[in-house]
Amino acid sequence: MLQLASLEKRCLEKENEINDLRRRILDKLDDERQEAEEKEAEHERETVTKKDKNLATRKALSDILKNLQRGD
Repeated sequence: MLQLASLEKRCLEKENEINDLRRRILDKLDDERQEAEEKEAEHERETVTKKDKNLATRKALSDILKNLQRGD
């Protein structure tokens, strides 16, 4: 009887350990997903900023070329 109780206790401890590991894995996966989303958002912001800067530079260069062609 004591052996059965001991085995049941060990099974319960192992189940708790498994549940804890599952929770830790899910937490880690969630953290990694959130980090990836944040990196993607930052990348998107940087891309938009660079595209805007590129567009402004193109316009400035275009204006300079137009002025040079007119002889200003």
